[in-house]
Amino acid sequence: MYQIAGVDAAKLTFPTFPATGRLYDGFVPERRGDDNFLIERDEPMIAARTCDGATGPDGGKCVARAK
Repeated sequence: MYQIAGVDAAKLTFPTFPATGRLYDGFVPERRGDDNFLIERDEPMIAARTCDGATGPDGGKCVARAK
C-alpha cells in the first residue's frame, strides 16, 4: 500500500493504493472558514479484502485470519 498526499490552500487529499494502482481508500480533510470537515471519497474503490472461508472476495486464496 502507498499514499499520495495532495495539498492546496484549503484542502488535503490522502488516497491509498495497493500495488495494482487502483484506489483502495482515501479521505479529504477540508477547512471551510473556522470549521474542519472530513469528506469521504466518492469515486469507485476496490472491494475490501475480507475472508470468510477458503476463497477471498477477489477469488484468490484466503490467507487472512480473524483478529
